[in-house]
Amino acid sequence: FVFAMWAVRRDQETGSLESALCQARDKGVSLLDEIARREAPKLGIDESVARSYLKNNLSFYLGPAERCGLRLFQELAIKTGLAPEGVPLVFRNCISAG
Repeated sequence: FVFAMWAVRRDQETGSLESALCQARDKGVSLLDEIARREAPKLGIDESVARSYLKNNLSFYLGPAERCGLRLFQELAIKTGLAPEGVPLVFRNCISAG
C-alpha cells in the first residue's frame, strides 16, 4: 500500500520539481542509519529496532507491485463512485537508487 506520493496535473511541467524530489528521497534513503541512530533515543527504542523498521518496513520506490496496487485502488474508487472514470494513471520514472 502506498501511503505517500506526489501527484500533479498532466499539463504541469515537473522537470525541476521531479529532480528535486528524487534527490531528496535518495539522500534520505542514504541516511537511514544516521536517522535511526538519532531518532531511536527520542522514541525510547533500540537503534537496531529503528534501523530495521526504516529498512525493512518502508518502501521508498514505486515499483510494479505498488503501481498495481494503485491501479486496483483506482478501480475500486471508480466502482464506489469516489473517483471519475476515464482518468488514466500515468507514472513518471523517478528511478535512481531503488
